[in-house]
Amino acid sequence: AMAWQRLRQDSLPTIRAQVVANQMLVGDRRYDEVSLQAERTSAGTNLLLDSAAVAGIVRWPTPDKAARTRAAVAEPQSAELHFTRLDLPDGSIPADGVGLVAALAPSAVLAVDELNWRGRSLGRLTATLNSRDKVVSVDDARLVNGTQAARGTLHCQTAMPTCRLTFTVDSTD
Repeated sequence: AMAWQRLRQDSLPTIRAQVVANQMLVGDRRYDEVSLQAERTSAGTNLLLDSAAVAGIVRWPTPDKAARTRAAVAEPQSAELHFTRLDLPDGSIPADGVGLVAALAPSAVLAVDELNWRGRSLGRLTATLNSRDKVVSVDDARLVNGTQAARGTLHCQTAMPTCRLTFTVDSTD
């Protein structure tokens, strides 16, 4: 994904690629039978993922387009991660997973329609991700389902990694 992002936009036409993999590794997590479709256009890159454990789209804006507005330099646009379903792995967040988020999207908006852990649906998750100075932050995180609503923040150091999670939960259960 990082090599794809670094391809020179000005020297290439629209690029589309489709790969079906028996296994996809993200950090220590394995996803079986994954279909990946990537498209790179002048507006940015779209990556569609589909498997039993993860499905959704990741969008990165083109860096040159994101940084320019009418004669003024603006903050880069955020990447968009929208998953219709995502199964969380057991255990802790792997160190390379935190580093991957930092490398691919210094700023991102996250939405997961159906977040699952250990076979249970946790509900809908939304959050804002930012990476700066070897720290990945998940701010304004909200997890909502039929009986509870949780909100909080997560800050992880990419070098160690150590994370700090702060959250509150309101529940009718």
